Amino acid sequence: MRLYSINFVNEGNFMIDINIEQQEAEFQIGELFISRTDKRGIIEYCNSVFTRISGYSEEQLIGAPHKIIRHRDMPKSIFKIFWNKLQANESVVAYVKNRAADGKYYWVLATAYPSPDQNGYLSIRIKPLSSMLEKVKELYKHILQVEQEKGLDEGVKVLMQEINKMGFATYEEFMIHSIYEEFSCVSPTKKMKSIHKNNSVDKYVMTIANIYMEMRILFTNSSHKFSTVVYPLKNFLQAKSEFENGSLQISQVCERLEFLSVNMSISAHKLGKLGGTLSVVASSFQTTAQKIVKDFDDFQKKSNLIVGQIQNVFLSLACSTVQNEMLGFATSEILEKLTAVHDGLEQKPMALEIEHAIKQTEELLQGIDFYFMPLIKDVEKFYALINSNHRNLIQLGDLVTQLDLIKTGGKLEGSRSNEIVQSFEPFIIEMNEFIDGVQQPVNKILYLIKGLENSFMDVLAAGKHLEFVAQEMQVLLRDLKKAQERYQELQEVAI
Repeated sequence: MRLYSINFVNEGNFMIDINIEQQEAEFQIGELFISRTDKRGIIEYCNSVFTRISGYSEEQLIGAPHKIIRHRDMPKSIFKIFWNKLQANESVVAYVKNRAADGKYYWVLATAYPSPDQNGYLSIRIKPLSSMLEKVKELYKHILQVEQEKGLDEGVKVLMQEINKMGFATYEEFMIHSIYEEFSCVSPTKKMKSIHKNNSVDKYVMTIANIYMEMRILFTNSSHKFSTVVYPLKNFLQAKSEFENGSLQISQVCERLEFLSVNMSISAHKLGKLGGTLSVVASSFQTTAQKIVKDFDDFQKKSNLIVGQIQNVFLSLACSTVQNEMLGFATSEILEKLTAVHDGLEQKPMALEIEHAIKQTEELLQGIDFYFMPLIKDVEKFYALINSNHRNLIQLGDLVTQLDLIKTGGKLEGSRSNEIVQSFEPFIIEMNEFIDGVQQPVNKILYLIKGLENSFMDVLAAGKHLEFVAQEMQVLLRDLKKAQERYQELQEVAI
């Protein structure tokens, strides 16, 4: 059985055969490819982009397994990871090569999530544009060969090894990088049509269309605000290692600090009256050193929490950005479909289409409650943690400055006696080393925390705007239902 057809093109004086499997299906930049499946992967909903690009009709897709579009070039290892994450109730991101009904191929970056009703999964796909795609193509070829030669388990193992070689410690890091890269390349948009009818029945259809236009504007503004603050966070993707490295540097220096402060006090005591003033300096140094160690311990605990959460927060924000784009895109599709039905371009009765549109809108609003509101609460907690660590780090920096002043005081006192100079010179040298060793990582982490703090303030503001949008959408939904009721009344009168 042939899995492809042959096209013939005229190239000069030659007729050239083209294998249709080598042709890419048309997939516009900014389009979103949306579907929903049950927990077995059976398609329950697909949007118009899905049907157009896949080449299957809606009737062919609904009730079919999602693997109907699977391309044989795809490694099974990717789908194993994909489904393991979904079944663990986690979001997942992957590059996928699909096959259209006519044999053409198309690449997508797919993000998938458990659905609000917990009975299936939502998938949103975009056209990949970043340089990551070429790397992934080579990676998949290699993994496919490994699977064919050594089996699926070995394929998964090698896949993780290759991702590590690309600079990602985990598959989660690879997902975060991929989604930020792709969505930084393009912000999906969709032009809208409007209805210009003006008879007694049409004015209610126009009211419904105008409500959807308003919804689209609200979602577009929300999406813009959200993406504007989330995309720059990719610059902080290395924050995890920055925190770990900086914390380790400070820890190594602080280990010597308490030991140094004790020895300094002992030496000052040995000097007797001669070391009286320096004994005060040593005592002050010891007190400050103890505070530094205590503050650092507190800072380190909070830093560990940030490091532990940063990956999940960044991934959730990236996935939520895709969902936010979907809300506006889906609203546009509803509006266009209503317009097409009203203009007679679609066969479905207008009343049924309006009913379907309102049901779909209710699902979109359920998605806001399910996906976004918990995320905003998590971001609030994360911001509070960053803010607390910021204050703690400033205190740590202040203590290091105090230590520097104490060191200076010790130098002045030490200049009065050769014996004092000889006793305290090693401590002064070691204090210099401590201050130099701790100042750089403290400043580096402080700079990083300030950036994170400012970024997450913006994310929270965007989240508050989304809450406002959700409230406005509920009001508009009520208006939609009233317009639908009036439209149905007029339809019944007309009959």
